[in-house]
Amino acid sequence: MLRIQENKYQIRVACLFPRFYTGGISKALSFVANTCDDVGMEVHCIAMTKQPETINLNKGIHRYSYDVTGKTGINRVISYALFTIKYRHLIRKISPDVIIVFGADLVKATVYATWGLRIPIIGSERGNPLLYGDRFYKYRWAFSKTAAIVFQTEMARDVYGVNVKTAIIPNPGITRHSADVGKEIKEGKNIITVSRLGKEKNIDGLLHAFAIIKDQLPDRKLILYGDGEEQAHLEQLSCELGINDHVLFAGNVNDFTQQKDDASIFVLNTLSEGMPNALIEAMVAGYACICTDCPIGAPRWSSDNGRRVKLVPVKDDIALSNAILEIATSKGMAETLAQNALEIKELLSPERISKMWLNLISEVINEHN
Repeated sequence: MLRIQENKYQIRVACLFPRFYTGGISKALSFVANTCDDVGMEVHCIAMTKQPETINLNKGIHRYSYDVTGKTGINRVISYALFTIKYRHLIRKISPDVIIVFGADLVKATVYATWGLRIPIIGSERGNPLLYGDRFYKYRWAFSKTAAIVFQTEMARDVYGVNVKTAIIPNPGITRHSADVGKEIKEGKNIITVSRLGKEKNIDGLLHAFAIIKDQLPDRKLILYGDGEEQAHLEQLSCELGINDHVLFAGNVNDFTQQKDDASIFVLNTLSEGMPNALIEAMVAGYACICTDCPIGAPRWSSDNGRRVKLVPVKDDIALSNAILEIATSKGMAETLAQNALEIKELLSPERISKMWLNLISEVINEHN
């Protein structure tokens, strides 16, 4: 049985991160790691890059960083092989009661690295398995070797259909500092997006949509929080579209809800999404939100079928531009969306999500013992 003393679990947990830097997986897994640490577990977090830490792990958590990513060709193969050896050695040294891993690639890497060690793994699918192609079957095999799989939507779970314990646990709705002070609903004229500047986020489409309506919203700015490999291309595109004077590339910030940017509209024009952290944070902070109705169902679920968030089709610049214009010019609609979005606070309260994770961890360890 799982030993509990003064409400503190006497167990060790290991978590594999892609990085301790900003990113959806890293932020979501840091919540789970901090939850385990808060109840007295001994938590060990391992990162596959040596990027600086920006995800606010608790001070008492043990940290280990390697340098795996960013290599190509034979150097990449060698780097991953060496990491697998080091990862296995570290896991044997830590001897955790459970390993928690987010992301199909990292789940597969953990299954390989810990083969034969008989340590239960809780894996979590964070993306859209419909986009994996032939890789899906490798990922499905890896997930079948775990003790439990955490999905964020029922649609993602149904795609896998593996005979393993499963749980649906969405990301928590973290209340940022600025949401605690003053009015619950954001007021301002500008539009923001928060994401990595990668192709899958379709910032191109957002720029095209904004260009369509820029003359109708001459006093508005589009502010992009985040960075990534597409930034130079996007800056050039904004110049070509004639909107560079109205688009601000603001880079990474620790809390976009605290920025003095005079913004009240949040847009996420992603092609695919697991459970979008930025969207949830924007809803909690009182923005009027727009999001693509993308696979694998998380935006539709969190939006209550479009009641809390304005949903638009994927890759539809016209529909997106119309949605932005409609909300920007209708104060009543913007306020209704923002007010409805606040319901997510209770639905995804950190306390509720923490309990779901702790219950699953307890069940996995008890069943393994």
